[in-house]
Amino acid sequence: MSKSQVHPETETTPGAVRQEGRFKSILRLMRIPNIFTAIADVLVGFIFVHQSFEPQLGLLFLVLTSCCLYSAGMILNDVFDVEIDSRDRPDRPIPSGAIPFGLAAGLGFGLLLAGLVFSFLAYSFGHPVDRTSLWFGHEPFLIATCLIVVILLYNKILKKTPLAPPLMGSCRFFNILLGMSLAGKESENLLPAGLIIAGGMGVYIAGVTWFARSEARESGRGLLAFGLLTMILGLAGIAGLPFYGLDLPGTVNPLKVWLLPFVMILFAYSLIRFALRAIADPIPTNVQLTIKQCLLSIILIHAGIVFWIDTNQVQFPLVVLMLLFPAILLGRWFKST
Repeated sequence: MSKSQVHPETETTPGAVRQEGRFKSILRLMRIPNIFTAIADVLVGFIFVHQSFEPQLGLLFLVLTSCCLYSAGMILNDVFDVEIDSRDRPDRPIPSGAIPFGLAAGLGFGLLLAGLVFSFLAYSFGHPVDRTSLWFGHEPFLIATCLIVVILLYNKILKKTPLAPPLMGSCRFFNILLGMSLAGKESENLLPAGLIIAGGMGVYIAGVTWFARSEARESGRGLLAFGLLTMILGLAGIAGLPFYGLDLPGTVNPLKVWLLPFVMILFAYSLIRFALRAIADPIPTNVQLTIKQCLLSIILIHAGIVFWIDTNQVQFPLVVLMLLFPAILLGRWFKST
């Protein structure tokens, strides 16, 4: 592979990695730019069922839960892949020696535990005493547990199997459900529509994962095309939400139900434009740039959804869009994939 075909972010020698600070190496291990997409997941789920940022303490603990579990998943990805990375990607923080294996493993599993603690606190301190639980009680803890099971299954057992992309999509699905997990009986009617949003994003991420399966080398056009079609299918599922006959938040303007499919079509067009360039010339540079665009688009997609939920509350999309700035800024120094 010629140097021109290597993504600039991957041109790091093991010696250079060892020279960078341990904190920076940990951020590399966490794929820190992507953590803001996980926060956006929680926000879109929370706003969908509450149409507000209340209860704020509950929202804070849900965000912390998501950040811990997402970061743990990224770290454990490298922990379980250390032998492969030692052979194929010696510049990664663990095989390069920048992060000791024991520290990385301890940090990954410690973050899983911290996520469980925060999920318990989300219900204990963020669930109003006058609100009846929607399911069994302590729903954030139950969903966080499901997330941990999927994270471990993916990283330890099924990463190299055909089940890996659906598992990765299910992580996004559960992460959005985490944002909905403090809903009570008064929001029970919104759950089917909320599942459409979570499921659509899960399918979208499964498509991104298929698209990224061979990102480190020249990818097969067939797999890239399949990934693109899967992403479009996920967006199409969300676009049709106003027309499925499901209950929607009362704040959705009946004269602007078209806004959601319009926004999804815009994102699909942008996605297709990037992806077709990679399919036409599937070198790592083009594929990795497309993946980065797909991941950042998660924040934009969620901003469009929350704007559709209540077009009078511009603070909803603005707060979500603010997550783009740290994601883009940090993306200049840290890989997203």
